[in-house]
Amino acid sequence: MKDLKAVSDVAPISPKVKTRYVDWTDLFFGTGVNQNYQLSVANGTEKLQYFVSGGYSDEQGIVEKAHFNRYNFRANLDSEQTKWLKMALNFAYSHTGGQWVNESRSSLRAGSILSVVNTPPFMQKRNPYDPNEYDEQAYGARILNPLAANAADSNTNTDHINGSLGFTVDILKGLKFKTTFGIELTNEHWDYYLDPISTSDGRGYKRACGREFLTKLRMAF
Repeated sequence: MKDLKAVSDVAPISPKVKTRYVDWTDLFFGTGVNQNYQLSVANGTEKLQYFVSGGYSDEQGIVEKAHFNRYNFRANLDSEQTKWLKMALNFAYSHTGGQWVNESRSSLRAGSILSVVNTPPFMQKRNPYDPNEYDEQAYGARILNPLAANAADSNTNTDHINGSLGFTVDILKGLKFKTTFGIELTNEHWDYYLDPISTSDGRGYKRACGREFLTKLRMAF
């Protein structure tokens, strides 16, 4: 204690009772849940065939904020319009979204996952002097406990469309002409937010937020 007081202006606080200790592994990690559903229909006649499918999946990670979901739709259609003209239509759409967890940063103690291992058990979830803030003080040293390291919300959403339309023309016996038009479109959206109260990083920035959009379009003939 004397050595700590000699190098720090912050008065050391020692846990007085055993119940003050925190099991960070038990607190931070939970049980993950995975759901996956798929449905498809296919049918047709001699001149018309189709296939339609859809799906939905949802994953909740072992960390509270770790989450991922996806839903998709696909349709294929082949049609003989006339004896000399055939058409093929393909369409696919998918949406993915989720929230990612900051596993590690430049410091070995900064990421939320590594913080579980490196945070001393005597540190508390909340600042004992201000319950609106996470506890980040360990005998004068600043350490982000796992909840503080994972305080920011970082969400991503992606929409993807892929489609094509093709025609086959029988010109003469043994001679065919085929043309196809294809399109691929991707939209990505990212949001980041860190509140201005609960962490020292948020208080230093007086709130941190960001938003990015990215669109990609490809066409083929």
